Amino acid sequence: LMGIAIGNGALSRFEQFNSLMTMLYYRGIYGHEMFFCAALKSTVQRL
Repeated sequence: LMGIAIGNGALSRFEQFNSLMTMLYYRGIYGHEMFFCAALKSTVQRL
């Protein structure tokens, strides 16, 4: 049996932040307004 180890699978801090915000929103830790405010900030920073 052969394979490779990936670790935690995080590719970059940017992708890790976006997935964290989504996870916290769907688990009810962040509300609707805070989730979309954070999503807008990360989109503007990429431009």
